[in-house]
Amino acid sequence: MMKKSLHQFFSRGQNESLESDTKTQLNEQGQARNNLILGAALLVVMVGFGLFWFISNPTATPVKHSAPSLGAVLDDEYTREDAQSAERSNERTLEQLAKQVKGLSEQNARLLEQSDAQEDKAAAAALTWEQEKSA
Repeated sequence: MMKKSLHQFFSRGQNESLESDTKTQLNEQGQARNNLILGAALLVVMVGFGLFWFISNPTATPVKHSAPSLGAVLDDEYTREDAQSAERSNERTLEQLAKQVKGLSEQNARLLEQSDAQEDKAAAAALTWEQEKSA
C-alpha cells in the first residue's frame, strides 16, 4: 500500500480527461511533489554543510607558550673573550689572504717573464723572416 502511494506520488499524472478540476488536481500534486523534493535537497545540503563546519571547526583551545628563558646577563669577561676570539679569527683570515696575494703576485711575475720571452722570440723570428725575404 505504501509502495503504491509513493509510486503514485512520484509519478506523473496520467489523465486523459480534459476537465478543469482534474488538471488542477494534477498541478497541485505536481507542485506538492516538487516542494517535497526541494525541501529534501535543501535538508541534505544543510546537513552536509553543518557536518563540514563541525568537522573543520577546531575544538581544542590553543596552547599558550611561555617566553623562553635566556639565562643570566653576559659579563665583561665573556665580552672580552668574545672580542679576542673574533680578533684571532680576523688575524688568521688576514694571514691566509696575504699568502694568496703573495702567490698571485709570484704567478703574475712568472707570466710577465714568459710573455717577455715570447715577445723576444717573436721579434727574432720576424727579423729572420725579413732578412730571408730580402735575400
